[in-house]
Amino acid sequence: MSWRKVLTIISIAAVCATGCSIMDDQPKKSGTSETTPGKGSSHEVKVEHPQDAEARVGRLSSELLDMTQLRGEVTPGGPSPVTFDQKKGKGLYSVQHDWSVWKLSPEELAQGWDRLRDQLAKRGWRITRDGRANSKAQQPQIDAVHEEDHVSLSAELLLRSTRKDDGANGPNASKTDLILFSIVSPTYQAPKGVDPDDF
Repeated sequence: MSWRKVLTIISIAAVCATGCSIMDDQPKKSGTSETTPGKGSSHEVKVEHPQDAEARVGRLSSELLDMTQLRGEVTPGGPSPVTFDQKKGKGLYSVQHDWSVWKLSPEELAQGWDRLRDQLAKRGWRITRDGRANSKAQQPQIDAVHEEDHVSLSAELLLRSTRKDDGANGPNASKTDLILFSIVSPTYQAPKGVDPDDF
């Protein structure tokens, strides 16, 4: 496991303590695709170099932050490949980027959340869910898919400092306010001779 993967896990664990429900799915030249049998249907697995996939997910993450127009602190770490069980096929991977923007007031975060919702469709995202998370806190959650790149987004608005202390979250529950993002690419096939775990 690379140091970037370790850093990403540590960073998200530090801010996503309680009330967080997300983070809970051929050799050819890079950029080509082939149809691979799926369960009950078929799906295309694009041959993509991990560096290109990381760059794409990183660009989309930056665009999401721009949509919020927030200037808070962003958790460190960048996108990194996540490989699958070798039984499913050697070189199969996806790229994941879990991050948050925080150290802002609840009012600022709520305004950024509204701007994100307003801008998603205008920036090529199709919203598939806009409601409350399936958790005790029932925080606002937006799920979306990028129409061109087929990258999935799940975002949550966590305003922990405004919650009533009813004892349900325990005495050590985090009071950090933030917007949490989880961005996941489709499944890719690494080019022949390239190991996604090296990136």
